[in-house]
Amino acid sequence: PSLPRWLPITFGIALATVMSAFVDPGFGLNLGSVRMLASMGIAFALESVVGWIVIRTVLAKTDPDLKPTPEFRFGSLLIVLIAVILSRIVGFEPGMVFGLVVGLTFGVSLALSRDARVKLVGLGWAFAIGIIGWVGYSLLAGASGWLPIFAAETFSALAVSSLAALPVALLPLAGLDGGVLFRWNRWVWAGIYAAAMLVFFFVLMPMPFSWGEIGAPLATWVGLYLAYAVFAVAVWAWFRFVKPKTTATPEAPVATAT
Repeated sequence: PSLPRWLPITFGIALATVMSAFVDPGFGLNLGSVRMLASMGIAFALESVVGWIVIRTVLAKTDPDLKPTPEFRFGSLLIVLIAVILSRIVGFEPGMVFGLVVGLTFGVSLALSRDARVKLVGLGWAFAIGIIGWVGYSLLAGASGWLPIFAAETFSALAVSSLAALPVALLPLAGLDGGVLFRWNRWVWAGIYAAAMLVFFFVLMPMPFSWGEIGAPLATWVGLYLAYAVFAVAVWAWFRFVKPKTTATPEAPVATAT
């Protein structure tokens, strides 16, 4: 509480940037890696910090009584780490980067409809800058020179960190944006998730390096799927058999007029 609010956010974004840069097998002590770190940092700042400003601006008009403050979700670093490790293990290109690492706190519990509205604005911003990044990268692909390459890498980082994050952020799990939307309206959630997956494949899959040969052996893929299956069953078993069930509280008596 004694730290300035911007300090953990800056530290968290810097940490997420460095972790995400390792999706590139050539990342190391060279000028290209410095350029990549700068482009990733700009992408994270645009996605998180500017996104927070956009959400606050929208809420100032629709819900002026809400005064959200930003906070870095340090738990999101686990998703960043898993995405980087999986990208490196299987040699998947473009590397998966999770960029939705800054959240908002409101100081009060929001009604589900209000919370869903906030999540929709944030997801809409991520979608918009992802498309802008895709268009910018497409226009600058193949450019030469330090500055054009830097701009192309920045647009690429915007597209990948935003659009690649949507299928994960929209999973109907507690703590993720998708969990709120799923509880609010399952049909809306299903439509948004389908659109996010469509854009994910339409934008990222046609990139030339997406169709390169993946060097990971079949045993690696089988092992990953088996590990995922074991993890999924373990999570299901935890909530089904281990986690204690909450006891329903009796309803309060209703007074009736006679």
